[in-house]
Amino acid sequence: MDTILIIGTGQIGKATLFRLLQKRPKKVIVHNLTRQESQDCIKLFRSSFKGTKFVESHGNIFMPHSLKDLTREELSAHSREVINYFYSELSEDLLKQSSIYNLVSKYRPDVIVDAVNSATVLGNAYNPEKRKEKFEKAPNKCCVDLMANDFVTKLIVFVSSLKYALEKFPVKRYIKVSTTGLGGMGLNMPYTHGDNPQFNLSYALMGKVSASGIMHQLLWSLAHTPGFNISLVVPGTFVGLDSVEDEPVDNSYGFVSRRKTPLIYQLIHGKELKYASSEKSEIMHFPVVRAGENHVYSKEELKVLTAIGQMEAITKEEVAKAVTDILDGDNKGDLFTAMDKAVLQPTYAGRQMVNMAIESLNTMEGIHGVATGNLGGKTAKHLYELYCIKRVAPKLKDVFSKDLVDKVNNFMRNDNDLICETISLGIPVIFQDNQIAIGDYTLLPEKDADKKITKEHLERWRSQCWIDLSRDNLEKWKKIFKEIQEVVDKRKNCVYSDFVNKEIVPSSEDYDIAEILAYYYNSRGKGRKK
Repeated sequence: MDTILIIGTGQIGKATLFRLLQKRPKKVIVHNLTRQESQDCIKLFRSSFKGTKFVESHGNIFMPHSLKDLTREELSAHSREVINYFYSELSEDLLKQSSIYNLVSKYRPDVIVDAVNSATVLGNAYNPEKRKEKFEKAPNKCCVDLMANDFVTKLIVFVSSLKYALEKFPVKRYIKVSTTGLGGMGLNMPYTHGDNPQFNLSYALMGKVSASGIMHQLLWSLAHTPGFNISLVVPGTFVGLDSVEDEPVDNSYGFVSRRKTPLIYQLIHGKELKYASSEKSEIMHFPVVRAGENHVYSKEELKVLTAIGQMEAITKEEVAKAVTDILDGDNKGDLFTAMDKAVLQPTYAGRQMVNMAIESLNTMEGIHGVATGNLGGKTAKHLYELYCIKRVAPKLKDVFSKDLVDKVNNFMRNDNDLICETISLGIPVIFQDNQIAIGDYTLLPEKDADKKITKEHLERWRSQCWIDLSRDNLEKWKKIFKEIQEVVDKRKNCVYSDFVNKEIVPSSEDYDIAEILAYYYNSRGKGRKK
């Protein structure tokens, strides 16, 4: 290979580029959304691979070449140009205006590796509820926004432009590294990428799945067109991580400032939900792993996410190897070669990677640091509820105590640091007596949602995102622990091979809250299909 074009150098892109550089290409073009991303990537590799010429390239790969350097905000001022481009006839003149055509035309690569997370980039803009609100207020503006942000037209034009570029220039292979949208799991998955849907998955996440499906089908069709060598690599599990450090917690709202003063008051039906005018201090930080598009995860979130029966894990290096194996003629990791069989599964190395990360996190423990909310408010809520139970009932038998409810409520009331941690994440605490600890915002209800305190609203908020220390909810957890105790008791008279399955439960009276939550998800049909 003389010339390689790599598009998108996130953690998978960098790992793939490192393997590609082992082949000693003459030239590598590194293309990212911003110039800084490409320059940083080139700086990382240039000194180690002095025989290769590195070229920086940047811009929005889905926009026409003339608009590729505009930010999302700047693009909104060019909506008419965007619409004219994406809704015109797919003529040669239009395809030549595309960013991908101009990239291929300029650099004439032998191989293209596209590691952009296209599904997230395009699918997250899908939000019919907000579009409906816009339509009711300003129908004309809504129509413009809808057309300018539609990912279907963007994907069709992108693949059409790619086809045209590959026809015109002698590219030997195009390999797309993509996503299932759900980490290999199904529509029953409990992880909501930080959002809080009432039923099933959110529109943003369904948009991501839809965008990946559309892109895969379009590329599959292109792969079945004579003269094109197209491959698709799709990891169906949690992929790799960037770092394990004590660092600031960030989520989709930005960096999380620690709140000092929770508001505690009695809930009254029919009244509006009140928020604290919390004093904010330094950015909240604790030991976390940084892993791709969803910012950072706490140790407990990482353990639940990668538990057997949940997403589990694979290393980014293994994904990169699948890409270079395809270039070497081994297509076992190509989804277009063997569809379902090609979806990369969890690995032993992935398990070891997670174990090592957890060991590192164990040496860095400081304040509670139970959750970041980046697995969604519901998973964070579950972890905090289980954390409170664990603190007052450290052994399985202790969970069945008659005074568990009082112990859990007293523990949480007396730990102001823990309350401040949860409200800083936008997750209120509702106690047995219906009092609430709340900060200046909540993940649910959302900023513009109806905040009137009604039975229906409370049921939704408590079940989806609020830490619920009521007797009813704690009794539900007791039932889960009872199921687990029964499995533990059965193990005493079983050979090991009889119970190696998705029932990952404690082997002794001690228990791990992440394992408990993973068991709960698995047993309720929210795990991997084996």
